[in-house]
Amino acid sequence: MKITVCGKQYDIDFNFGVLTKVCEECECNTPAVLEKISQGDLIILSSVIKHGILFNHEDFDTEQVSRMPIGEVLDSFVVVGKLVADGMPKVKESKKTKVN
Repeated sequence: MKITVCGKQYDIDFNFGVLTKVCEECECNTPAVLEKISQGDLIILSSVIKHGILFNHEDFDTEQVSRMPIGEVLDSFVVVGKLVADGMPKVKESKKTKVN
């Protein structure tokens, strides 16, 4: 998935490595990170953006995240929300039996 930071597009991921780094940086556990993302916590959001981009772009200047225009920040909520949702386990529909 792509995210725009200061007018430039980057590939961003949300995987185990990214989640681990966000947990370490923000000093909270996985359920807290996921809850704070859903609440729109800007500290968690910025950490997800930084580590999610660094996963693919090791030379990414993380200071760019704090320079993001508000419009890009608002757009990033959608991108990060989709990344998290796409990474969640899918519920399988159970086979229904016919009752006569």
